[in-house]
Amino acid sequence: MQKEKNRTSLIPSSKIHIVGKGAIGLLLSHYLTKNTSNSVSLCLRGNQKETTFNYQNNTLIEQIALTHSEKNNESIHFLIIPTKSYDVLTAFLSIKDRLTNNAVIILCHNGMGTIEQIKPHLIENQSLFFLTTTMGAYKPKPNHVIHTGFGTSTLGPINQPAINNRKMIFKALSNCIPQMVLSRNIKQLLWRKLMINIAINPLSAIYNVKNGALNQPRFALEVFQLLHEAYLVAQNEGIDISFSKTLNLAYAVMSTTAKNYSSMNRDHNLGKLTEISAISGYIVELAKQYNIETPYNKYVLLKLL
Repeated sequence: MQKEKNRTSLIPSSKIHIVGKGAIGLLLSHYLTKNTSNSVSLCLRGNQKETTFNYQNNTLIEQIALTHSEKNNESIHFLIIPTKSYDVLTAFLSIKDRLTNNAVIILCHNGMGTIEQIKPHLIENQSLFFLTTTMGAYKPKPNHVIHTGFGTSTLGPINQPAINNRKMIFKALSNCIPQMVLSRNIKQLLWRKLMINIAINPLSAIYNVKNGALNQPRFALEVFQLLHEAYLVAQNEGIDISFSKTLNLAYAVMSTTAKNYSSMNRDHNLGKLTEISAISGYIVELAKQYNIETPYNKYVLLKLL
C-alpha cells in the first residue's frame, strides 16, 4: 500500500460537489476529504440517500466523509463531474443554474466529445478543466469502492479562465490527490489517453478478458489497426503524436494493469451502456471529415453499442 502524505485543504473550508457515486468519484472523495477541512457533497439522482461510503485499499477500510446535496438552490462553486461520457451533458445541465459566476468545473471520464458539449453553456468567468487519471477503482457494492491501483492524475485547463487560475487549482488538488501533474497541452494528453483506451477497452470487452491478456500475439493485429486508424485521424487533427511511442505505451498500460478488467469490460459484462461512442465512435465520426476508412473502429463500435 502506498504511503499517503499529509494533506491540506483544497481551499480553506471548501465545499466540493461531485456528481454521482461512481468508483472514480468516490475515490476522489476519499482523497479530497482525508486529513483536510474540505467537505464533499454528492449530487445524486432521485431519492438516493446512502449515508455511509467506504474506501478500501488492500485490507485497509475507511469511511468516506460525504454529505448529499439535497438543496436544489444550494450554490456550487467547485464541481467535479466524473460520470460516464454519455451522462456528462445531462448532469451538467441539471445543475447549471446552481453554478456561481466564477465556478470551477472539472470533467473526468474516458473518451472525448464532452468538452465541445459543455463549453457553449459556460459564462465568461467559469473555469473548465479536464482531469485524467490512471488510478484504478471498482465498486463491489453500491457504497463501497476498492482502490485497485495507483497512478498519475493529470489536470489540464480548457478555457481562458481555467488557464488564468490553473496554478492555484492545481496546487490545491495536488495537496490532496497523489501524483498530480499539470498539463500545458491537455488536447494532446486527451488524444493519447483516447488512443490507449481504443487499444485496450473495446477488445477487453468483446473478448471478455483482463487487460494483460491483450499482450498475447493473437490480439496484435486488432490492437495495431485500432490504434493506427486513430493515429491517422489525430494527424489530420494536427495532433503531434508518435504512433510507435503510443503503441508501446498502450502495451505498457496493458502490463501495469494486467490484473484489471477495463471499465468497458465491466459495463458490457453487466449489460450496461458503454462509452464506446465517445471512444471508437469519436474516431469514426471525425474520420468521415477526412475520408479516412476506419473498419476496425467501426466494427467494435457496432459490437458494443
